[in-house]
Amino acid sequence: MSNDSQHCAFEYLYRDASNWKVWGKVILRGVSTEEEITALCKCFDSGEFFIAEQLCVPTLFEEFRAQFGAPTVDDHCWHEFAGIRPATEVEVGEVPIWGTMRSLLQRAKAIVTWHCNLAERSSL
Repeated sequence: MSNDSQHCAFEYLYRDASNWKVWGKVILRGVSTEEEITALCKCFDSGEFFIAEQLCVPTLFEEFRAQFGAPTVDDHCWHEFAGIRPATEVEVGEVPIWGTMRSLLQRAKAIVTWHCNLAERSSL
């Protein structure tokens, strides 16, 4: 994904079992390669699911609660990877910069097992 942007957006979502969803993103410094994205997906459960707290990206649970109400039996601990793309100038100005693609990939590779009990909604 080579481009002139010096930032990329890691996009993800929280989707409950009823398919209600909220979207989130963090901004990463630098650009990402297809190889890095593939390696990142290999770290996720089924190539796309992760525990936000373990990856150290903001959870989307509070936004979900604000839109859809209190936790229900449809809630679970997983966030879902949606993609990485070049960030816009507006996003770089408005969304906090989380780190680099390399640091995100290193953090994901260090996770041996995803632990639902570490998630904010683990008691549901």
